[in-house]
Amino acid sequence: MAAAAVERAMRRATAMSVETVVLDLSGVLFIDSGGLGAIVAAYREAAARRVGFRLGEPATPAVARVLRATGLDDGLTLEPPGQPADAAGGA
Repeated sequence: MAAAAVERAMRRATAMSVETVVLDLSGVLFIDSGGLGAIVAAYREAAARRVGFRLGEPATPAVARVLRATGLDDGLTLEPPGQPADAAGGA
């Protein structure tokens, strides 16, 4: 997951005055601390702008395990695959 790509996608999405942003994790095969930090930063930016924020279902069980291990799956809503979103950011 490229943290810079997440940051760019969040800026574009929140500039569009959407109600909810769904960060699409369907193509993410690996996530490290930089990617986790980008997710947290995106969530904080959305919260500051009063925009809903959800995570799309991860592509792999490994990414899902990392989200569970860090507690991000509890704090953020995971969107089932194929759900429409107001705006999506891909990494």
